[in-house]
Amino acid sequence: MDLVPALPQGPGTTFESGDFSMTAMELNTKAGGQQEFPYDSVDDLVDDIMDGLEDQDYI
Repeated sequence: MDLVPALPQGPGTTFESGDFSMTAMELNTKAGGQQEFPYDSVDDLVDDIMDGLEDQDYI
C-alpha cells in the first residue's frame, strides 16, 4: 500500500495483460503477502507479486 500514492488512479489503478486484469487493491489482497519491502528494484517487486499470484492460483 506504500506505493498507492504513486499510482495514477490510486488503489483503483488497473493492471492489465492479455485477459488478466486486476486493480492495485486486488493485487494487494491476492498476492499472498509475499512482498518484502523495501525492494532494490522494480523487477524484484514484480517477481514477488507474480509468485504470490501464482501460489494463490490467480494466474
